[in-house]
Amino acid sequence: ILDLLAQRKINLGIISEPADTSKLKTLPIYDDQMVLGLPNTPRNRCLLMKNPSIYNLLTTEYFVWNSSIESLACSYLEKLGLQKNDLNIIVEMSSEQLAKNAVIDGLGISFFSKISLKCAIKSADILMLELPESPHRTITVVYNSKSNLNSAEKDFVDFLNSGTFDFEKCNR
Repeated sequence: ILDLLAQRKINLGIISEPADTSKLKTLPIYDDQMVLGLPNTPRNRCLLMKNPSIYNLLTTEYFVWNSSIESLACSYLEKLGLQKNDLNIIVEMSSEQLAKNAVIDGLGISFFSKISLKCAIKSADILMLELPESPHRTITVVYNSKSNLNSAEKDFVDFLNSGTFDFEKCNR
């Protein structure tokens, strides 16, 4: 996205990874954190009531690797003295939605961005465990300058700046 903006092939993008945005206009729209998602089963509901050790959960349960947040996940594992290969990874998914579906289907547990689980938690498809000292990421709109935006893009930026946008709203 940043390369496309630099080449002026696009006017506006949304990023969630840290990046050099010093030459761009930025509009942070949401501070998200990483959480652990578990299939909503009687076993896992009971497990969460016992306040399990994150380290033990990560090293004993089957794991669905969600590569869409790989840098956040690897950073968190490093804090725990773990690496990706210490997990019982049974499948890797490049899409957060695919990883979510795999967890809903009971294949294992996975790291997710908290915002991505809002609807799955509301519909009781997934259980969420907040992680101590969880890494955060800021979802940010980036663009070269407002004068380069077309009317729809300007309206979008104005809408986000208006404060009426509720990023956490779940319409499911």
